[in-house]
Parts: sequence; C-alpha cells; structure tokens
Amino acid sequence: MSDDGLGVHVVVSLQKRVLSSQVLIFEVGTSILNYLDEISTANYVIAVDAVRAGGEAGRIYCFDDNNLKKPPGVRRDERGFTILQAVQLCRLMTGLPESLIIYGVEPLHLNFGNNLSTEINKVLPVLTGKIEKEINSLLTSL
Repeated sequence: MSDDGLGVHVVVSLQKRVLSSQVLIFEVGTSILNYLDEISTANYVIAVDAVRAGGEAGRIYCFDDNNLKKPPGVRRDERGFTILQAVQLCRLMTGLPESLIIYGVEPLHLNFGNNLSTEINKVLPVLTGKIEKEINSLLTSL
C-alpha cells in the first residue's frame, strides 16, 4: 500500500471523528464504478488520494470544481475511469453531486508495502483536520 494507502488512514480517522448521519465516509480503493450509487445521490463528494504533481513529499493539494479540468496525477481505476469521469457520469444520471473536492497529497513513494512514509505520516493529522473542517462547513450550509 505504501503512500498510496493514505486515503485508507484518513477514512479510518474521519469515521471516528465525524459523527453525523448526513455524512457517509467510505474507502473506494481501485473500483470507483462500484460506488456510482453513493456518488450519484450525494450532494457533495470529497475524495482523498496520493497525487503526483511534482511537489515536495507531503504537500497537500486541494482541487474543486473550479480548478478540476485536469488536475495533475489523477489516476484511473482498474477499469480505466478517473474520479472526474465517475462524477460526470453521475451528474448525467441524477444531477448530483453538486460539488466535488479532491484532496491530494504528494507521495514520497508508491511502491509495494504496508507502511506510509514519515513525510505522509506527519501530514495525516493536518489533512484529516482540513477535511473535517470542510465537512463541518458543508454541513452548516445544508
């Protein structure tokens, strides 16, 4: 899993911290198309992934609908779809989600392994805090 597994760690942390029936937090892995039902009924989607954009390891990026035309380093799932394509498909079907936000973190390495690098471990609390703040802001706007 290496630094590619940072999303799993964020999900586990957020599931313990964000306790609202209006929020569904789940790990997609490499099968975004398996979650079209969840995505197509959500008002807001926040995704987290390792993103190679040429920055320093541990750098946090945030992309939203205003700057999502082609964010760097967005990867495809096992069927060749990106999160952007999955959201576009859902919007064609249901008009939702209204908003997509992607938090990316520059990985140090994406090799096989079970441990996150020290650089990624250091930014996980910061990243989780930013996402929790984003969720709380969205909840107050509903």
